[in-house]
Parts: sequence; C-alpha cells; structure tokens
Amino acid sequence: MLICHEWKLIFLHVPKCSGTAIRQLLNEESPFGSTVSFFDFSYNYILKRYVDLAHLPLMDLRHYGEWSLLQEYHTLAALRHPYARLASACREYYKQKCRDTEIQMRTSPPTVEQLIAYLSALPAAFESHDLRYVHSFPMVWFTHYGSSPMVDTLLNCHDFANGLLSLQKLSILPQHVIDGLLKLSIGPERPNSPSLQSLESNPNLQAIANILYYEDFNTFGFSRQNVQATDPSIHEIISRSLTATNSHDIEHLGLAPKVRWYWGRDSNRIPPAMAMTRR
Repeated sequence: MLICHEWKLIFLHVPKCSGTAIRQLLNEESPFGSTVSFFDFSYNYILKRYVDLAHLPLMDLRHYGEWSLLQEYHTLAALRHPYARLASACREYYKQKCRDTEIQMRTSPPTVEQLIAYLSALPAAFESHDLRYVHSFPMVWFTHYGSSPMVDTLLNCHDFANGLLSLQKLSILPQHVIDGLLKLSIGPERPNSPSLQSLESNPNLQAIANILYYEDFNTFGFSRQNVQATDPSIHEIISRSLTATNSHDIEHLGLAPKVRWYWGRDSNRIPPAMAMTRR
C-alpha cells in the first residue's frame, strides 16, 4: 500500500498486477515528504501471523490506523485476468523459494511438476493466510472489505486507458503522472521474462482458478474457460471440496459450498453480489 497525503490518494497494491511499477512511479513523482509506503514483512500480534505490508488484504488493513484514510482519500488499484495472475504468482513463489529456483525462473517458467505442487498447496494456504502464497490471494481480498468495495478507481493492467480517463477527470493526479501510468499499460511482465502462456492455458491452473477466484470472476467480469483438471491430485482436491458435505470428509472447508455438521445445522456459503467500485 502507498499513501500520498498531498494528492489524498491511496494505492492498494494487488499482487502481480503491475503494482510494483505503479508504486515506484507514484513514489518518485509525488511531492517530497508526502508519501508513506508500506513495505517489508512483519508479525502482527493482533492477527497472530506474519503479514506482507506491501500487500495487505483489507481484512488485515482494518487493524491498522491508516484504515480510516480509506474513507477520506481516493483509492486506486490495478487488476489482471486471474489465469495470467496465477501463473505469475506461481513464478514469484519459486523466485522467492530458494537460490536454485530463483535462478531457474530467470530463464524458464515453472515446470508442470512445480505448477501442480504450487496449485495443490493453495487451498490450505488461503485458509491459513500463509504469507508465502500472498501473491495468489484473491484480488477481492485487496479491493473489498467483506462484500463492500473500497476502491474508487480500478485499472486493468493490460489496458490502463479507460481507468485513467476517469481518474484524469477528477484532477487528482498531475497530467505527467497520468501519462506515466499510461505508459505502464503495455503489460505487467518484464520484456525479457520467459513466457508464461503455457501455464496460463494449463487446464489444472484454470480449473482450480475457477474455484479459488469465483468472486474475482463474478465481481470484475473476467471470462473463464469451462475446463476439467487433468491432474489426479488437483481433481481430487476440487472434487472432495465441492462434492462432499459431511464436515470431516471435505478436503478444504474454505472451498466447500455447504458443510453438514453431524451435531448441528448445515452451513452454506452463498456468494454475495458485489459492485466493482464504490463510486
């Protein structure tokens, strides 16, 4: 997260959506001394877990004093198609895992085996808010508090033009900053990075993304493919989480649309209808 008091602007950093480039531009162009940038890792004694200050889901940010500024300042965030974002998050995980995989990611994308291992870990990682997987947390975690949108302007990181047009009309940012942001919309990946197209089109990635990011798809209107997982382990995770209803037969409770407790009533997960922005 980045706050510019002079512009009365907050940038909510959704991981793997060109956020680093946007933060850098805003930080460099903002009036001297007016910007506060949340960065680095920390242990939060209220949440009882580690957090990434650069990427704070709003359910976590709610416990920080800066939360009140979200009601006073204009809020900005960038989005990306869930398939492309998940592929990029997978690569980021291995870039940060160890020296050997960091070197590997410089010249080649994750292998199919690495992808399956990463995808298999996500449901449990989301339930525990495992910081090692923060780059793949759902986008609505960073843009919505519960079902309430907290962002005023959304940018699609493949085409900033439409979002920047509305921001330009509000005269919040100087024109040269708007122009700088527009130049970033050529794409979120570095020019020399290995292509992730094979990962983005992998049916296992798409199948589990359809489940993990159902709110992202529904809220932001991204298209999704009707695919089935081809890897047995991914298929089993999805099947046991979505078809079982008895509480102790479900693979991951966070994915289950319905939970039947042997001693009590059923619990149902009913996805809310959420607006994209608050304006």
